[in-house]
Amino acid sequence: MKRMSRLATTGAIVLAIATLASCSTLVEAIGSMINAGSIGWTVDAQEWKGRNNQVYSVTLPAGGAASEVWGTDVYTDDSSIGSAAVHKGLITFAKGGTVKIRILPGRSSYAGSIRNGVTSEHYDDWDGSFEFVTN
Repeated sequence: MKRMSRLATTGAIVLAIATLASCSTLVEAIGSMINAGSIGWTVDAQEWKGRNNQVYSVTLPAGGAASEVWGTDVYTDDSSIGSAAVHKGLITFAKGGTVKIRILPGRSSYAGSIRNGVTSEHYDDWDGSFEFVTN
């Protein structure tokens, strides 16, 4: 029984050391969240291009208006964050709200669609993207 207990303790210590050693890698892999504050309805995510997996929380004011959007679920980083959030069904132009986006690398194509009264356009190869984090 003592041997089993030592093995369990040793295993827990090894796991803890491995976890601590990989913390920076884990943050790089999943990103940490940064509260970017209030933004306007025409603001896009290009200023964060290349910060892949970084998550930003942004708040859009009530009374927004539609701006250009390219993509569906994954959007080009030059798309309006607010309009993409309405397209995704997370907020409305009337009420605004807070959303979280994750920065992603570019893609070879982005499919357009019509959702929640917002038309997103199709676009070919673009070098930066974002998606919404909903958990």
